[in-house]
Amino acid sequence: MSQQPNTAIRLTDIQVETAHARLGNSGNAYLDDTLSRVIQGLGLPLEFLPTVPASVSLTYEAGVYVLPNGVRLAALEGVVLPNIAAGTINFQAGTISSGGRTTFTPVIPTGSNYVKARIEFDASSSSLNVKYGTPAASLAAANIPAGSADYVGLYIVELHSVGGVLQPITASNLIKVADAYAPDASEPKLEIFDTTVPISSHTLTAISVPLNRDRLQVFRNGQLLAETEDYTVDNDNVTVNFTYEIYPGSKLTFRVV
Repeated sequence: MSQQPNTAIRLTDIQVETAHARLGNSGNAYLDDTLSRVIQGLGLPLEFLPTVPASVSLTYEAGVYVLPNGVRLAALEGVVLPNIAAGTINFQAGTISSGGRTTFTPVIPTGSNYVKARIEFDASSSSLNVKYGTPAASLAAANIPAGSADYVGLYIVELHSVGGVLQPITASNLIKVADAYAPDASEPKLEIFDTTVPISSHTLTAISVPLNRDRLQVFRNGQLLAETEDYTVDNDNVTVNFTYEIYPGSKLTFRVV
């Protein structure tokens, strides 16, 4: 049986750049915001993906892409990002296949327990780093580890161990926590909420910074929601009001940038 051709339309980075040039006025905040959302969907450098078939490892893209016109596309704006080759990170063995740091001490809970790991990037040594929270009997009870000073937080990985053996990691176990901010000691506050019933609002508990000085970003199942279109923020109560009801089984991620 012959295969059907893939007719999916996928914008390339160079097409996005060309559109930006043709539209002009690169300082237009609305244009920049729209194009940044398009670029986010292209698959950026240092993007982590489950293996196929799923395993205890994640693959990641190279730290910097060089476009055909010579423009370097880095994973994070405002960060001088050294080149790091594409590779694999294995959470059972505690190994990283590229970069300055090639090993880390894995945390593998006993029994049937959960732990959350934070993948960070250390620009000073062109290395990936892994930090762990405290294991718990449920995923909700497992805490998110705090970020390291001067490191760029990249992903939170939800890990489940059965009898000391990590279970395969799927896309639903990955939470992107950064894509365009410079590393500093005060990493954005983060809150993750799993919906079990339909909701139209959510009051934040982990975010305490004044939102009149910072911008709140909300992700649903890894997708960035559009502020003013999809949600509004009540600064008095730090409550997010959703334009459209959020269905059960959604993973909401909140961060301040």
